[in-house]
Amino acid sequence: FTRRFAARQTELMRRLEAEPRVSDVTFAMTNPGNERGARIEAEGVDDVHEVRFSRVDVHYFSVFEVPLLAGRGLEPVDLPSEKSPEGGAVVVNQSFAQRIFGGNALGRRIRHVGNDPGPWYQIVGIVRDFPTGASQGMRDTNPARVYHAVAAGQLQPAVIAIRMRDGTPSTFTQSLREIALAVD
Repeated sequence: FTRRFAARQTELMRRLEAEPRVSDVTFAMTNPGNERGARIEAEGVDDVHEVRFSRVDVHYFSVFEVPLLAGRGLEPVDLPSEKSPEGGAVVVNQSFAQRIFGGNALGRRIRHVGNDPGPWYQIVGIVRDFPTGASQGMRDTNPARVYHAVAAGQLQPAVIAIRMRDGTPSTFTQSLREIALAVD
């Protein structure tokens, strides 16, 4: 089932990218601002922190035009694999870096905590916070975000974001339905 889903999602992304009216396509676990809550601990910092996290495509930030402020973005090497099922690197936003590390977050390590603490992740990049107008959730009182890399087919369900070259998105609705039906 998972291989079939991955193949279909990959094919859907390929067909969308081939559409002349589409300039960019990306996907994530949730829309910006609707990220799930998580508790993390930071190496060398005593407190446990409440943050929000998402699993995102490696092109996520460029499609949303969210600039990288320090370090690097997520790359294919950061994707979960058999060798490293959780991946090993994360990108955090500016609010996270400032709140938890006083701004100096590059190279630091964090992990999700719960009944059984998860693996450590190295912070490889810091991105600007998404604009508060991106969605209602961006206005919440906890703007700290952590982003993990994920490949097509590794999320079920996945939210796909499409950037149009011109025209209104509603003019693409029928084409989107046809493309999706052709894939599955």
